[in-house]
Amino acid sequence: MKTSRKSLKQNLVLQFSIFVGLILVLISGVVFYLLSSNLTKQLEGNLRLLSGNSLKIMENRLAYLLENLENFAKNHFIINALIDPSGRNLYLPNMVQNFNSMKNIEFTAIVDFEGNLIYSSSPKSEPYSDLLSLSEALATGKPVIKLLASTGTLIMAYPIQYYNTSQGAVIVGYDIAKISEMVFDVRKNIYYQLFFGDQLIYQQNHSENENYISIAKEAGSELALLTRLKVKLISGETRSAHLVQIKNSLYTLLLVCFFFIVFSVFLAIWIGSKISKPILTLCEKIKNSSQETFQPCSPVGTNDELEELALAFDNQAKTLFERSLELRKEKDYAEAILSSMGDALIVADSQGRITTVNDETVRLLGYRKDELTGKLHRSIFEEKEGEGEGEGEDFRNVERTLLTKEGERISVLLSGSVLHEYSLERNSTKTMGLILVVKDIRERKIMDEKLRHAQKMESVGELAAGIAHEINTPIQFIGDNIQFLQDSYKDFSKILADGDRLLEVLKKGAAYEKLLDKLETSAQEADLDFLRDETPQAIAQALEGVKRVATIVQAMKQFVHPGQEEKKFIDINEAIETVLTVSKNEWKYVADMETNFDPGLPLVPCFANEFNQAILNIVVNAAHAIKEKSKEGHNEMGIITISTRRDADRVEIRIKDTGTGIPSNLQPRIFDPFFTTKEVGVGTGQGLHLVHGFIVIHHKGSLTFETETGDGTTFIIHLPLD
Repeated sequence: MKTSRKSLKQNLVLQFSIFVGLILVLISGVVFYLLSSNLTKQLEGNLRLLSGNSLKIMENRLAYLLENLENFAKNHFIINALIDPSGRNLYLPNMVQNFNSMKNIEFTAIVDFEGNLIYSSSPKSEPYSDLLSLSEALATGKPVIKLLASTGTLIMAYPIQYYNTSQGAVIVGYDIAKISEMVFDVRKNIYYQLFFGDQLIYQQNHSENENYISIAKEAGSELALLTRLKVKLISGETRSAHLVQIKNSLYTLLLVCFFFIVFSVFLAIWIGSKISKPILTLCEKIKNSSQETFQPCSPVGTNDELEELALAFDNQAKTLFERSLELRKEKDYAEAILSSMGDALIVADSQGRITTVNDETVRLLGYRKDELTGKLHRSIFEEKEGEGEGEGEDFRNVERTLLTKEGERISVLLSGSVLHEYSLERNSTKTMGLILVVKDIRERKIMDEKLRHAQKMESVGELAAGIAHEINTPIQFIGDNIQFLQDSYKDFSKILADGDRLLEVLKKGAAYEKLLDKLETSAQEADLDFLRDETPQAIAQALEGVKRVATIVQAMKQFVHPGQEEKKFIDINEAIETVLTVSKNEWKYVADMETNFDPGLPLVPCFANEFNQAILNIVVNAAHAIKEKSKEGHNEMGIITISTRRDADRVEIRIKDTGTGIPSNLQPRIFDPFFTTKEVGVGTGQGLHLVHGFIVIHHKGSLTFETETGDGTTFIIHLPLD
């Protein structure tokens, strides 16, 4: 189904109009935000100024009232009223009445030093001793100003002093709400709230239903009286009145934006018609091009930058067309190489999922290519503890087991290379995936097994004569001792027969003297004392010979025992002792054997048969090297030293000889197959090659050597403990 699309001209007009509209909306939003922010800050500044002025007026008003109170308290008639109880009623009422004529005074009272009321303009007659810490004013001689929270009355108390001693006080109560009405400037939409401490004393133009922009102003240190009273003034303006100015400005801005958008649309239509026509011509020519043939797009008839663009496009398109032909050939060539590879090839991405396989992989596994694509490459290999290729690094010739679609297990040799992507801009590489090469080694394993068996049989054949010689010696003295026991038994039989006859005669009670003499004669002829001494020794020597033969036979049985398919934990020291036993005839005539085994060595996971064969090959090579050195005139016995120890998470075995050493030009080749320095017919060149395979490949260990020409060689084996 063909979908409808807008033309280039329509897109240009639409996008230009949207762009202009978005810019105008953004500008309007910014202007609205800035206008609102500035007007709000201006309003808050005005409110702070207005609140500050109001608090100053309030401070001045209270200072004025306190000054009047001070003058009244220092009047001589007021002082006289404290010491002239009889005459004060004549003038005190008139003085208090004249003082109360000032606005906002609720009452005036005069008390003595103990707070007892002398005169009051209010009907209250109880003592004033506890009123607003009056004792503080009387004691310090300083005025006290406080708010009476219960009535909202501002109380001022001024001490009456006589000869610099407080004799009483004048107490005046003011209506603070009325004083506030005189102080605050009444404006429309402006409200005030006056607090003394936490108590609201006065408010003006405030409604709970309105939303205000307000500020709080507390009396500063310069307003001493208000600071003592903890005065706080909150003033504000209704938000609706504040927004009227912003809305009017915004309406004007939106009207300007509307006319600008209309103008922009007409401008976009004109620009679109001028730009789109040559571009559409160029697009039409590009559409007519194909992958099989190259057709130029220039000229387009504009003779400007668009014409240059068409020429540049033609140059790039021609280059890409030629390059695509080359890439197609290279792709066909690469696919031919992959198809003809004898080994399986698997390419995986950075997540480990297969992306590419060759025909040999399909044949080997039995899957189709589409079945393999997307599978984790690890899923086609049998995972065992301690196995697995390293992530993020190359590896070579790792023996693994491949799992086919039918469940068959195939032994393979696996090599892998990390696929990197190089970034020229960042001068760095990024891992793209992994390339695996899988080689089927089933036939090679069969050949290796045959080769190992042949090597074992060769070793057994070489050792057979020596073992026979080792067994012959104990067999000879076993035979000699048994012959002695046989001869001794004849003498013992004769003595026992004479003894039996003597015993029968004694039982019958007949004469026995002749039989006793005959028994004594037989004992002397047999040399009974000699038999008593030598017979136990002959038996012991025969048993020792049997034990020696049994040891040799047992060692040989362990050595030629078929190898197990799985690793087993073995005693390394005991295995080496077994090898030394079966190979003794190879080294005992040319070298002394010294061992230094670690008795605390743990059991080591090994293929016992392969380990024994590896130690045997190295020991026999050491004996041959010492024998070769003796041919050069060194007649003293050589020394073969074998030591074991634990090295962190592995076991170290050192086999050192005092032979000829390995020349430097031959050292790189000693582990190569079929390489030997021995005479023709003496060595096959497989000994150290098999040792390397057993230790390094099968046991995942390491095999190195240290050598000095003429001084000997030390082979160092490391086997992992896990």
